[in-house]
Amino acid sequence: MDGSNGLIILIAFSLAALNAALAYGAWQHYSLPARLPLTSLLLASSWWLVWASLQILFPGSQLWWARIQYLAAAVIPTLWLLFALRYSGSPYFQSRRSLLFLAIEPALSILLTWISQPHTLLASQGFLAGGLFGQLVQSPAYATWLHSIYSISLSILGAMLVVRTLIHRRRAYNGLTRAGIIAALITSFGIILDMIGLDPSHPLPLTPVALAFSGGVVGLGMVMIRLLGLVPQACHTVFEHINDSVFVLDTSNRIIDLNYAACNLINRRAPDVVGLTVDKAWPEWPCEITWPFGGTGVDQDIIIPSRGISRSFALHISPLNSQKDQLRGRVIVLRDTTDQKRAEEALRRRDEILDAIGFATKQFMRQAALEEILPDVFARLGESTHVSRVYLLENHTAPDGQITNIYRHEWSAWGIQHHHSIPVLQAFSLSERGLARWADLLKRGQVIIDQLTNLPPSEQTFLKERDVRSLVVVPIFLEEKWWGSLGFEDCKTERQWSQIEIDALKTAADTIGGALQRRQAEEAVHRWADVIQTLLDLTVVIGSTMNIEQVLERVIQAARTLLPIDRAAILLWDEQQNALLPTQTTNGDVSYPDWPAEALQNLGPLKLTAKQIPLIGELQRRKEAIAIQTVADSPLMPAHLAQPLGILSLLAVPIFYHDRFTAVLYLDYTHAEHSFSRQEINLATALAQQAGQAIERARLYTQSQQDADELSALYQASSTLFTSGYDLQTLAKQITEVVTSEFDFAYCSVILVEKEHNRLRRIAQRGFRETSSLPNALNGPGLTVQAALTGEIIYAPDVTNDPRYLPISPRTRSEIVFPLKAGGEIIALLNLESPEPDAFDERSRRILTAFANDAALALQNVRLINAAQIHARQMALLNEITRTALLATDLNEKLNIISDRMNELIQSDHCYITIWDPEKQQVLPGGASKHMLELYQHWSPQPSQPTLTAAVLAAGEAIIVPDAQQSGYFLPHWNGHRPFQTLLGLPMIVGEQKLGAVLIGFNQDHAFTQPEVSICQQATGQVALAIAEAWSLESARQRAQEAETLRQAGAIVASTLKEDEAIQLIMQQLSRVVPCDSASVQILHDGFLEIVGGFGWPDVQQVIGLHLPVPGDNPNTQVVQQCQPVLLANAPDLYPGFLESPHAHIRSWLGVPLVLHNQVKGMLAMDSTQPDYFSLDQARLAAAFADQVAIVMENAHLYEQARQAAERRTVLHRVSQEIVTASFEAEKIYAAIHRASQQLMPTEAFAITLVTTDPAQAEAVYLVDKDGRAPNRLFPADQGLTGRVLAAGKTIHIPDVDQTPDLAGLHFGSQAHTRSVLSLPLRVGDHIIGMLSAQSYQPNAYTTEDQYLLEMLAATAAIAIENSRLLKEIQWLAITDPLTGLFNRRGLFELADREVDRFRRFGRPFCVFMLDIDHFKMINDTYGHSAGDQVLLELANRLKKQIRDIDIIGRYGGEEILVVLPETHITQAMQAAERARHTVQKHPFQTDRGDIPVTISAGVAQFDTTIPNLASLVDRADSAMYAAKQTGRNRVQAYIEL
Repeated sequence: MDGSNGLIILIAFSLAALNAALAYGAWQHYSLPARLPLTSLLLASSWWLVWASLQILFPGSQLWWARIQYLAAAVIPTLWLLFALRYSGSPYFQSRRSLLFLAIEPALSILLTWISQPHTLLASQGFLAGGLFGQLVQSPAYATWLHSIYSISLSILGAMLVVRTLIHRRRAYNGLTRAGIIAALITSFGIILDMIGLDPSHPLPLTPVALAFSGGVVGLGMVMIRLLGLVPQACHTVFEHINDSVFVLDTSNRIIDLNYAACNLINRRAPDVVGLTVDKAWPEWPCEITWPFGGTGVDQDIIIPSRGISRSFALHISPLNSQKDQLRGRVIVLRDTTDQKRAEEALRRRDEILDAIGFATKQFMRQAALEEILPDVFARLGESTHVSRVYLLENHTAPDGQITNIYRHEWSAWGIQHHHSIPVLQAFSLSERGLARWADLLKRGQVIIDQLTNLPPSEQTFLKERDVRSLVVVPIFLEEKWWGSLGFEDCKTERQWSQIEIDALKTAADTIGGALQRRQAEEAVHRWADVIQTLLDLTVVIGSTMNIEQVLERVIQAARTLLPIDRAAILLWDEQQNALLPTQTTNGDVSYPDWPAEALQNLGPLKLTAKQIPLIGELQRRKEAIAIQTVADSPLMPAHLAQPLGILSLLAVPIFYHDRFTAVLYLDYTHAEHSFSRQEINLATALAQQAGQAIERARLYTQSQQDADELSALYQASSTLFTSGYDLQTLAKQITEVVTSEFDFAYCSVILVEKEHNRLRRIAQRGFRETSSLPNALNGPGLTVQAALTGEIIYAPDVTNDPRYLPISPRTRSEIVFPLKAGGEIIALLNLESPEPDAFDERSRRILTAFANDAALALQNVRLINAAQIHARQMALLNEITRTALLATDLNEKLNIISDRMNELIQSDHCYITIWDPEKQQVLPGGASKHMLELYQHWSPQPSQPTLTAAVLAAGEAIIVPDAQQSGYFLPHWNGHRPFQTLLGLPMIVGEQKLGAVLIGFNQDHAFTQPEVSICQQATGQVALAIAEAWSLESARQRAQEAETLRQAGAIVASTLKEDEAIQLIMQQLSRVVPCDSASVQILHDGFLEIVGGFGWPDVQQVIGLHLPVPGDNPNTQVVQQCQPVLLANAPDLYPGFLESPHAHIRSWLGVPLVLHNQVKGMLAMDSTQPDYFSLDQARLAAAFADQVAIVMENAHLYEQARQAAERRTVLHRVSQEIVTASFEAEKIYAAIHRASQQLMPTEAFAITLVTTDPAQAEAVYLVDKDGRAPNRLFPADQGLTGRVLAAGKTIHIPDVDQTPDLAGLHFGSQAHTRSVLSLPLRVGDHIIGMLSAQSYQPNAYTTEDQYLLEMLAATAAIAIENSRLLKEIQWLAITDPLTGLFNRRGLFELADREVDRFRRFGRPFCVFMLDIDHFKMINDTYGHSAGDQVLLELANRLKKQIRDIDIIGRYGGEEILVVLPETHITQAMQAAERARHTVQKHPFQTDRGDIPVTISAGVAQFDTTIPNLASLVDRADSAMYAAKQTGRNRVQAYIEL
């Protein structure tokens, strides 16, 4: 072997040793994230170098050496990738399955090297020859290529992961990071060269050489900055994920670091701005910011444009000062508060909008003309919402269904163009303007909220024409139908509408919709009145003429008046021709319904048959009106007729008489299609019925010419019916008189059929049995019941032989009953009886049938007229009720007037309005009709008594009481004064507020109908609104008066700061606020209330100074404990003490607390000689005055204590300064706290106890009493005064120890014990670290103020003590080994250096001995590292028991222990080391893996003048220890100078 090979072998072994050492070091760092792959990689490198060196040393068997090397070379690329994955924190290839997958290729390649034929080892293989694999394997070229590509790919991927991870490390590690990157690249480069066969370091492989260099860098990083550790990554992760933007600046305001949120804020990458000043890196930075140079920093709210949007930020700038308080830099923290500011602005806008809505509601209630109100309402809404334009669109639906939006009203801000004057916007279609989506959303009740840029292009065009940037459009619905829209537009900004604003705008739209619906209802009432008048006029015409042409002409005229039609006609049915024929005019001409003459001429003679026009047959079949909106699409009307005649829409109503088809009322539209409403159809049907009656009368008149005399009489009789007025009773009486006189029948009666009440009611009779009874149930026997049920004429020629007859009169032999029908409904019965059998022949029946028809028509007319009159009267009364509710000022007068009108509304006998008192749960009288008013005002039911008012309010709906006398709702003596029988109760509820009830009664049985209940409910609603408004106004007036009184009283009371004067002023002003007979001011002390002022007492001086115990048997305790007013209606009933002097005059009592800062300071007590004198409102007012009084009393008290407080604050400040300057020295801190306590309060004894590291133990670290300082001592933490304070976690104040039986005498060094104790916990955050106690030998020595001051002192003391203790703990941790509890190397050297100094100054001898566990690696390998740690811990415990207190022992490194022996010569040191060795060897070490025999080897050295420093002495001991190991281990060896 030549010299060069020897050098190579030496280098190879050195590098192998270096890699092995690095592997060992990496394995010992348990916190390394890539510990296992890094150790394996370095060991594989050492393996490769060792066997490569042996190949050079023994060249004879090169194939075998190469195969041995390849065991490491094959796995190195895979291990390199695994290390990179673990180090970078990648989640990939972490499972066992993934690891097995990566191991497949290395395993196959190793297998091929052992089973394949080798290449010539010395032959040059060229590029990508596969390195060792290419030399060892005789395989196809593609296998070598695949192996090389696989290994190179893993190497490159590993390098990329490591480099990327190092780049993302904190910039504080830039130097070593760059070194780590170079090491990673060199490692990958070496692996690649080895894989492709271009290794320039032959005969040594490059990969292990590169790994040795890289390992050195990694080791340096591990020692210096924990390059592979987790802490930098954790710090970086926390800093980068803070939501706030953080900038770190130097003293020149240059950026030296910033987090991800800051980069995102300024929209720049960190490398681009590091080194720039903050204003250059971020041009939007506000230049007016004041930079702090000390103190707590700067806090400021700023607005900064960020990415085109102005955003609000909370800015905090903190100075970074050095330990010498020199400015080193600044930290800027920016928190985005934009959303918070927007929310505050949204709430402000909501309040403005709600005020505008309230204004609109009041206006709508006062006026009916919306056109006059809306401009002001829109102006208020626009100004409150800060929009540019507010407008109202009304929908108009065309016949084709197309919706056109009509621009009704608009308000525009100053400088905004008015669109109301633009013709193109007066009426437009949303669909035609590209806003079909809007129409669909609004129709479904959805609100349109958007900005211009967010809309589709088609919608943007419409808004850009009107210069709109953002808008809100709210639909308005009337009776669940989309009526129109309320729009709000902003022409200045693309506004972000908040949900609060949107909800308020919806409310505005609902308010306007309600006003519109109210107007429609009023218009409907007017239209209905017109309809009624037209029907009345038509009824008069029909009743006054028999001319069919005149009647039909008036019917057609009425149709044209009441319905918006183009043409109208009545077509008569000719039964002989089976066709409809037009009406003939008076001159004999045929009259069609205004059909075009030219079209009629072209069509020729018309014969309107069911075959020709299917509509006729359908009318005959359905027997009801048929409306056709689109005639062109209907099969009922042939197109060859409809088109020439111009018919677009039509309404045809069949006219029947007793199921006989007689005519058709024909109505059509020619200018546009029309959808007929149900109201229009019903109105046309009513006109048709009138026409049908007239037609039938004319037919009967024509057919009865042969009976002219009889028909003349009948006509005269019928005429009298239609001229007898509009009273139903009078008309019925007239009918009976005509039948009995004109037609000479013995008995006649008119009976009403009331199906809603299931009864028959006779309203008129005349004849031989006027006093006979009548069956009134519709389900009973009798001919009248049969006629009412079947609707047919019932004739019994001989009642004695007819089982249907109900025997009523013995004189009756024959009876006939005619049902009187109107519109198919049986409204009454005409009953005729005769004492003669078969008295009604066919002629009589025919005449009577005709008369019955006229009577039915007359009755129906009167019913309609009565219904119209009742409805009109009810509407008038309802309007009067509404007007009275709105205009009347006095509530009682208002309710009385409304009660009278409610009586008239449904013609009831009585009406009462009750008021509900929610506080007392009691009913109060409100208003009543005149005849019961005086009695009602004295009615006062008690809360326990049941009332109908409480019942309807609880049910929330109307309640009908059929028998009021038996209902149980009223007191017996009250029922005796109430003559009514049937009662209706209606609740008055507005929102959630229950106001009372309206009670309506009848003297007799009365069945309330649904229309009656409905109209009463409407009136009740108006009454409820009136009461609510009156209460609201009265409440506002009363509160304003109370506020003024409180203001004046408060101003007078606050005019002085002297406590005595303030109390006198309080007493003077209290009687103004709440009138009372006597009163007192009481101040709360510890356990009692003291009366310090009063008035109205027989002897005020007897009351002043009186103490009331708290708690005690008095209402004052309740006021203090509940911290709210207490009202006693009759105080002596609850507290007998009010029967004794000086309180014997008190009956009613009101107490209110004086509360300041959520603490009761005292109370005001007000007395009255009258029971139940004070109300809840007075209690509320007194409480408000008490709040002012509390402030005045507190100010006076604070003024009195200002001087003492100033002195105490001075003491606290001085103590804080002393604690701060104590430099973490505990004794100085204790003494400073003690001095402060003595200056602030009586402190003859003082104690500070601290919880030790064992929570069960506490230590008294500072004890002083009158005998001086007591020694420190340990005691159980749960005992004594300390245990109580720690358990309670709060201050314990003992006024007198002798009065506290469960406390033992408190004394420290003196036998005398203290009497007063004030002890409180020392708290740091949520953690209690101990107790501070000030004590006095006098009882009751401490006040609440003393407790407050001591708590402030304790807060400062706790932080100072905890800081002192934490400093000691940190110092101890810095020099202590965490596993064994021994000193670490740093602690050893710091303490041992003192012995070196002592030797050099005083010549005092000392020795050290180094010991090491024999075969410790074998223990780890055999039993595991956990057992190895247990061996080290047991070794430390045994050694600590063997050494002296002055000896120093520590863990030097690994399993090496260093012991420093002061005042010891070499001989003594040898003996000490030998004792330690014997102690270790004597007994096996117990571990979780069993007993392990352990021995140690030790080396001893003594310090002398030839040794320059401690490190040299340790080296000597280390050398001696290795000498002991080389001579057989388990021995002690002294250092011998060679």
